[in-house]
Amino acid sequence: MATGRRNIDETYVTSAAFWKIREMSLSYNLPKTLLAGQNVIKKARVSVQGRNLFLWTPATNVYTDPEYSDGNGSSNGNAIGLTGLSQTPPSRYIGFSVSLTF
Repeated sequence: MATGRRNIDETYVTSAAFWKIREMSLSYNLPKTLLAGQNVIKKARVSVQGRNLFLWTPATNVYTDPEYSDGNGSSNGNAIGLTGLSQTPPSRYIGFSVSLTF
């Protein structure tokens, strides 16, 4: 019984080179002059976070993130580097937070 991953030729080999921004965060402490005039909030900070923000791959990689796995084609394996046209890319997360000190 043959499977779809047998007899792999060079035609199916793509570059696994990539540049990626996996995680980034930026925080800003609000100046005390903005908080002046009230006696409730002593400090305030706002921040934004993100994961899987950018991925640069060679033009020959038409699939997806080289670190992301298609498994064995049935989405139930753990073979790193196996990709396919029908697999979805890793999720991108973006969030923010506000931190107040009273």
